[in-house]
Amino acid sequence: RGMMGLPGKLAIELMIREEALEDDADALLEESDQVFMELLPSRLGLMPGVLEAFEWLEKHRLPCCVATSSRRKFAEDCLTRVGLKDRLQFIVTAEDVPRGKPYPDIYHAAAVGMNVKGDEMLA
Repeated sequence: RGMMGLPGKLAIELMIREEALEDDADALLEESDQVFMELLPSRLGLMPGVLEAFEWLEKHRLPCCVATSSRRKFAEDCLTRVGLKDRLQFIVTAEDVPRGKPYPDIYHAAAVGMNVKGDEMLA
């Protein structure tokens, strides 16, 4: 649970510390990428209500982006596979901000990109 929301390398480093592993963080991150890329074609899907939410946002001409702790390449690949990438104004990833979640930097960057105040957006 402690890994959730953390940028990839920080999450892997936390796992290495907590589990007293001797593995290299970069090597585990690369292995993780390979495993996910193999699983995506058969396992990736949208949560219930996502398409309806996008339709509502588009109908009301509300800006929409994704703010994710994932790395850009992975996020763009996933969003493309499920047909959402072209429906977004932009994507903010862990690579775009100095600090990952749980810090609010990624949400601040999303608000700036959408030209709204933080208290005027839904995350």
